[in-house]
Amino acid sequence: MAGAKNVLTALWTIDDRLTATFMSRFYGTWLSHLGMSPTEALQKTKLRYITSPSSAERDPATWAPFVLYEG
Repeated sequence: MAGAKNVLTALWTIDDRLTATFMSRFYGTWLSHLGMSPTEALQKTKLRYITSPSSAERDPATWAPFVLYEG
């Protein structure tokens, strides 16, 4: 983590495709809202999953492992 202001990681092993989708949504959210913090972007991304009409996306296994370490 040397030199990194923040690190977004998963607490357990998760499928690469699910991770790629989650990260794409996270960065899309963060970069499209000027001034938004990474913490806010993570919250919005997780809320998108939690409120999704898709039961697969609402499953905590797809969004819960992601955590942000802020430095």
